[in-house]
Amino acid sequence: LGRHRLNQTLEYIDAVGKIETKLIRAPSVTDGIRQAAREGDIVVIGASRESSIDLMLFGNIPDSVVRDSKRPVVVIRESRDRWSRWALDLTWMLQKVLPR
Repeated sequence: LGRHRLNQTLEYIDAVGKIETKLIRAPSVTDGIRQAAREGDIVVIGASRESSIDLMLFGNIPDSVVRDSKRPVVVIRESRDRWSRWALDLTWMLQKVLPR
């Protein structure tokens, strides 16, 4: 499913055959992404909703890459279900109405 979605996105942006896959060995995930970012023009990474245990053990990888990268970073997050989107929309509406 993930590869199918990636192929759909590549077709949509006319990037089929223009992106290469590469295996990088590094001490940590973020170090490997940063190493790859030094060689390219832009960094595109996917982000799922990690559990709090994963965040505690590994940190927030997308946030770390965005913070430390010298290149533009695009983070693609998994879409939320209907109730999560509704709660997010409600939060944004309340922020507009309530004083800070």
